[in-house]
Amino acid sequence: MRARSRAGLYLCLAVAALTLGVVPLPSRALESLEFSVPGASAELLADLRASSLLLAAQAEGHTAPIDLMAAARAEYGQLLDLLYEDGRYAPAIHVRVDGQEAADVSPLRTPSRIDRIAVRIDLGPQFTFGTATIAPLAPGTVLPAGFAPGLPARSTVVRDALGAALDGWRARGHALAEPSGQRVVADHDTNRLNISLTLAPGPQLHVGRVVPEGNERTRTERIQAIAGLEPGSVHDPAAIRA
Repeated sequence: MRARSRAGLYLCLAVAALTLGVVPLPSRALESLEFSVPGASAELLADLRASSLLLAAQAEGHTAPIDLMAAARAEYGQLLDLLYEDGRYAPAIHVRVDGQEAADVSPLRTPSRIDRIAVRIDLGPQFTFGTATIAPLAPGTVLPAGFAPGLPARSTVVRDALGAALDGWRARGHALAEPSGQRVVADHDTNRLNISLTLAPGPQLHVGRVVPEGNERTRTERIQAIAGLEPGSVHDPAAIRA
């Protein structure tokens, strides 16, 4: 009986040892994450850091290798959009994971651990507008002052200029106005962005039949007059929003 108990004890110890042997050790935490942008202004550096997916992952404690690699691969595009907003069309972005460029790591392979990540951005020159045109424009349209030759070619300025041009047509009843073509050339020899946008205004639309609902106490004609939506009048998006 005593021999059987001793054998059972040995079996329990052996199982315990085997179980302990297969428990995975916790992965080491990320040791360092460097983020450098030589020559950047304090404002641009702050914007880039705030946009960084890797810095966000670190701050939120998502430092498992699979999370870090996903953030590292997406970091290039995330930062590039912000650099375009500053008129940087020839930057060099490096995201090195333990010395290897993240873009070169196969998406089918995730390191078992990651110790160091270094993000470095070489800004390159800030481009200025060479050609900056949008046509045709509705009469009275005012484009942003920054959309002009010689000024920083920020992508946000292009976006705002296109929006202003479309709004100019829509305010005159061309509700279907849309971009119809573009020619964008970044001249790396002169650091200039030449951009020409073409619009298709479409037909001028007019208000058709207006049918108010829930107006038991007010005449339909009165509601139409108050709303400024007289049938046959030129379509005005501002009046409809109001």
